[in-house]
Amino acid sequence: AGEDKQLDTKELSNIWKAEALKATGKLSEEDIKLIEQHATELMSLIDVDHSGKISYDEFVAHSMGGTEARGALRDMRKQLDAELKTDPKKLQELIRRFKSWDKNQDGFVTEDELGDYISELAADPVAPCCFGCGVGAASP
Repeated sequence: AGEDKQLDTKELSNIWKAEALKATGKLSEEDIKLIEQHATELMSLIDVDHSGKISYDEFVAHSMGGTEARGALRDMRKQLDAELKTDPKKLQELIRRFKSWDKNQDGFVTEDELGDYISELAADPVAPCCFGCGVGAASP
């Protein structure tokens, strides 16, 4: 990543080329084109806010499978894309909430950690749902 701590396609491509060169000792023109093509494809997949750069939040969301269009994640991805188009800051909020659930900060929310969160919600019936849908929120 550059000084802005975000990764653009050129930076991603350069990282991959440097690693491939380190591993193989040389790169053909075909290798370089393939790396650049894959960097462009990955960028379009991970860059959900279409800024041309991958933020830490986008990287984490992708690493957790949130940008994949398969199985149960397909609907979540569609909803996430729609929400981010209306409010790009929601991704930061989702990451913040995930980090608050991940008590041991290992990058995963375990069954126990999720259970703790659900217990907290159950203990406070007026707390809003974690996804901002209003479920459990006190009526106005």
